[in-house]
Amino acid sequence: MQIDFPETTGPRVFPHPRDTEFGVIITPMNKDDRILPGRVTFSTDGFFVQFEDSGRFIDLSGDAVVQPDFNENTFNRQRVSVVGHMGTRSIMGEPDASPRVDSFIAKRIVLQKDIAVRAFEIFQSRSGGSTLDNWLRAERELLSSAPAAKSTRSGGS
Repeated sequence: MQIDFPETTGPRVFPHPRDTEFGVIITPMNKDDRILPGRVTFSTDGFFVQFEDSGRFIDLSGDAVVQPDFNENTFNRQRVSVVGHMGTRSIMGEPDASPRVDSFIAKRIVLQKDIAVRAFEIFQSRSGGSTLDNWLRAERELLSSAPAAKSTRSGGS
């Protein structure tokens, strides 16, 4: 299965988050944004997302890779859902510099384990629908940037 991303309209510049001199440029939600499942991989060169288990690795950049809970111990090699769009970023760190690489510009990223917990909470509340409806609702809630949408887990059962 091949994932076709929509063509980008106009330049989208996102310096890599590991560049200390330049921050990630924040853009509002746009029509190109999609929610996709995948697997995150960390390397010494950056962050990558694989949207298919046997598919190619795609550079990952954007707001999601600088969110406070995005770290290698939690996300590396984990199944995730990510919201964003295809674009490019400079590998030199300067917004207008070349060369550029294709990059999935992620606005937010969440572990699918957390989505499953939230979907179960929705099921338990009896305010949900089918299993799929509960999953999609949980995914949308957790991928929104609203802090109230995050699932809170207590130490007990």
